Amino acid sequence: MNGIEREDSVYSPYLAVILLCATFLATIYLASNEEQQMGDSAYRMNTAYEERPAVQAAKEQSREAPELQHPELVPVQLAAGEEVQILGQKLRLREVRDSAGSGEIRNLEFVFRRGILPRRLFDDSRNLIVNYRQLYRNNVGYGAAAIFLYYEVITRDSDGDGLLSYRDGVDVAVSRPDGSEYRVLDQNLERVIGVEYFPAENVLQLELEADGLKSNRTYAL
Repeated sequence: MNGIEREDSVYSPYLAVILLCATFLATIYLASNEEQQMGDSAYRMNTAYEERPAVQAAKEQSREAPELQHPELVPVQLAAGEEVQILGQKLRLREVRDSAGSGEIRNLEFVFRRGILPRRLFDDSRNLIVNYRQLYRNNVGYGAAAIFLYYEVITRDSDGDGLLSYRDGVDVAVSRPDGSEYRVLDQNLERVIGVEYFPAENVLQLELEADGLKSNRTYAL
């Protein structure tokens, strides 16, 4: 027993030193880890603070960008755009866009088949097509077909600012699916917010907005 007690008494100082060193090293590790975490958190907060104004500025720029404005008298460089299949018809519709500006639609081409030149809706590219759509007799199942195309077009610089925009007024028009029999239904509308076609009555109904007031107009096709 005396031998064992002496051996314990000899090693006990070393054990105390080892425990003290281990405690000291653990304290240093925990402190450095906490400092690193605080630094990462501060970096993330600073990054978020720096990015927020940039994101806000981008949103404001997008919101403040002028709509569909393009110099009317500057020659327009055109490029072929998206092709759309006309439902129930053996032809496609190809957008002709302004390649130098913001890609606005300046004309439409009706593509029939190989060997036949496409037909363009307008003779020149001075108009601005802000919306178009197919008007269907039926859009599903047997007999589904488009029987008219509907257009919203800005044709003139009414306010004399050298630009084409909604401020100049919108004309609404229709044609046959191949672009023939184009006719204007109404002119100088401020904004069209709803379009509905009733094939049984062959009537087109538009919901309009002018000076913040909404109204409906009906056109027999």
